[in-house]
Amino acid sequence: MAPKFPDSVEKLRAAGNESFRNGQYAEASALYGRALRVLQAQGSSDPEEESVLFSNRAACHLKDGNCRDCIKDCTSALALVPFSIKPLLRRASAYEALEKYPMAYVDYKTVLQIDNSVTSALEGINRMTRALMDSLGPEWRLKLPSIPLVPVSAQKRWNSLPSENHKEMAKSKSKATTGTKNRGHSLKYTP
Repeated sequence: MAPKFPDSVEKLRAAGNESFRNGQYAEASALYGRALRVLQAQGSSDPEEESVLFSNRAACHLKDGNCRDCIKDCTSALALVPFSIKPLLRRASAYEALEKYPMAYVDYKTVLQIDNSVTSALEGINRMTRALMDSLGPEWRLKLPSIPLVPVSAQKRWNSLPSENHKEMAKSKSKATTGTKNRGHSLKYTP
């Protein structure tokens, strides 16, 4: 009996992940590409799975220094699932490597709208700001492409943590608030 398509997509993806972990980026890229073709051939309407495969293949391209194909795959991944952090970061890195600093800045800034604690995006913004100031001068912000507005539903906030973490956070917040009320201090939680 022949394996079902979803199983082969999963097996191809798992094999791609293993190849990637072993530093075999060209092989991993080929496996992710085959998984994409199988998924598309079966007419699957699973945009998240397809987006992940594009994003994974983009990571292979980035590791191999193929920035143009990385950008294409990240753009495809983002067309399927907008505001995904990994494809945005990978595309920003590729733009940065190609010295397309305004585009890299936009992607890093978009990531920070989604989750302002992503260290690589914070570091990227700092690098891009310096590079843009050096290349475009003090009016560099006026020369940037528009930065997309991330909908609130796509933003990662502390209240989007799993409910178990909510309870734990509420307990620690409650204890801390109770302890500080007597001293006249207020506790402010910052994500």
